[in-house]
Amino acid sequence: MTAPRSNGAVVTDETPTSDVSVNFNFAITGTGGVLQVFQSDQAQSITSGYPAADDLGWVDAVDVNGNPPPNSATVLGTTWSHYGFTQPRGTKLYYYCRRKNGSTIELGSPYPVTEIVPSQPYISAITHNASFTTATLASQVPDPYTTLYYNQSTTAVKPVWEAQSPTQTAPDPSVWQTSPTFATIPNETYFYYALGWTHNNPAEDGAAISPVASREAGDKFGLRVWDALNNIRLDTTDRMIRHHSTLSGTITQAASPVSLFVSGIANDGTWGMSNDVPLSGDYSSTDDVSLTFGSTNYITLALQHTNSGSFNYRVQVFRI
Repeated sequence: MTAPRSNGAVVTDETPTSDVSVNFNFAITGTGGVLQVFQSDQAQSITSGYPAADDLGWVDAVDVNGNPPPNSATVLGTTWSHYGFTQPRGTKLYYYCRRKNGSTIELGSPYPVTEIVPSQPYISAITHNASFTTATLASQVPDPYTTLYYNQSTTAVKPVWEAQSPTQTAPDPSVWQTSPTFATIPNETYFYYALGWTHNNPAEDGAAISPVASREAGDKFGLRVWDALNNIRLDTTDRMIRHHSTLSGTITQAASPVSLFVSGIANDGTWGMSNDVPLSGDYSSTDDVSLTFGSTNYITLALQHTNSGSFNYRVQVFRI
């Protein structure tokens, strides 16, 4: 028998967000007996005796059609691939090969072959500085193998993200950067991607791209998020309510109505307010107090009855 020789394990499709398919490739498939392959999370030396000869993890190698490989003691004209392994994202696994004929075994090389699959990144937050001239992305992955890169654009078009050749050792620096912080122009809408990349794979470097996220560089609230199929799940028009402040004090009939200062508030559809549930001993119903927008930066609070005395109020202000 002659031993097989692998030329790497390679992910066949980088788009899945969980497990990916991996081809175990061969330049020489070897001769005699049966070509067998083994996947493990443990790295073993060729002299260790592991994986054990009788380990049930050894399987016969087959191509995508379920056919065994040709016998070859010399380099094949094209790579032959075993089809059937999957590997979770964010893991480093090891692939072994051998020729087996009864109790006779020829171990293949390299022993083992390594494949690292990057985690799927997600953008969890986009924050701006006070002047909206920078944006910083928050993204993290749960493994030590994945390096994160970032992209900013004024369109939602997905940038080039996969390795374009087996010799590419990093994402295109004209498209991707390692810093999560970008310069922005106030009131401009930007779209963002995060990229997970695995460096120094024996074969082609792995890549995984996040769903797109967007935000306007301005004092507006909301985030646009796409899923992996590029469907919008959260839009900037789907405003997310945010508590702004609580106003409290006392009001009397003689002083009613009163103007309460709230910086920036205006009757423009982006502000809301509510009168709290009445406090014990105060007015009997929230209807006893009316709330209306006053001039810019003010709301107006007025009693709706003619009772004498002082009454406590508590108003909640929201951005909507």
